[in-house]
Amino acid sequence: MASGILVILISSIIAVAVMLSLPSPEPIRFRWGVDIGDDFYFDIEVEGSMNNESNPVPFMTFSSTRIHVVITTLPNISSLDSEEGLVEVVSSQKVLCTLANGTEFADDHSEGFYSSSSTTISEMISRAILPVGGWSFIDDLFPDDLASDVAHGADSNTFYSWIDQESFFFGYRNWYIDFGHGWDACLDKDTGVPISIHHWESDMICIGHYKVTLTLALPIFCLLLIGACLANAYMAWTRE
Repeated sequence: MASGILVILISSIIAVAVMLSLPSPEPIRFRWGVDIGDDFYFDIEVEGSMNNESNPVPFMTFSSTRIHVVITTLPNISSLDSEEGLVEVVSSQKVLCTLANGTEFADDHSEGFYSSSSTTISEMISRAILPVGGWSFIDDLFPDDLASDVAHGADSNTFYSWIDQESFFFGYRNWYIDFGHGWDACLDKDTGVPISIHHWESDMICIGHYKVTLTLALPIFCLLLIGACLANAYMAWTRE
């Protein structure tokens, strides 16, 4: 009996020693790759059609428009370590938008087919600005690819993401039977700024469909990166 207890004690000591010898996981060190006051320009294109042609396509007034975007606030990310915390960061308003010539546009109000899916141009950009330093952590929280679900017409209500060498792809899809909405963004991993953003909504049977594309206006030497991001975004769009 005593020898059995001794064996248990020795085994417990060995197990504790092994656990203590294992390296501690590296803490996630999120940081903002942008500062308040940083500004960018985005070009907007809108496409779509309505079953009732007398109804305007949402956001069509912004098509072929360049806007000026200024970072106005950034949420605290010092304790960001969960999916819930990340969703709060995504949902926070971060920017102020004006026309490229500095004119405020009165049209930045919620548009969309349903109140639950309505959004604004500034919200499209805000939710696509993420902190850097934890791309793998974010990617592990969400599925990498919804292609199989989409192909089989499965309902979904989830964020999704994947990483490539230069960029981070992040999006959201809400689909039920034959209608839904979503968005996706291709982000620069060094800054967390979206290079391209797509917002879409589809209810082909009852209302129609549309897609808003926002592209970061960059110097010519960055166009190759934009092309790669747009190619990824197009692949995601064709899966819808």
